[in-house]
Amino acid sequence: MFGEVETERFTAALSRMDVTVKNEDTREYDMLSCTDFYNYYGGLIAAATTVRGEAPMSFVGDSSDPSRMRRRPLESIGGPGSA
Repeated sequence: MFGEVETERFTAALSRMDVTVKNEDTREYDMLSCTDFYNYYGGLIAAATTVRGEAPMSFVGDSSDPSRMRRRPLESIGGPGSA
């Protein structure tokens, strides 16, 4: 393992996390087709939720077409908080 474990600093950073964003610049895979790629994003959201006591606002960005960049709430594509 490289570096030092700094649990207090990491927890402090998570406690201030009001928004998370995962930007995607390709159409070869998406949130529902490649779970391995998004596991870390879900883990980040889960960790922030645990520390904060509530989920941060979470968005997925799409910059696969630079002339039509979009941002969508994670819930709109079946992420946490969707019904």
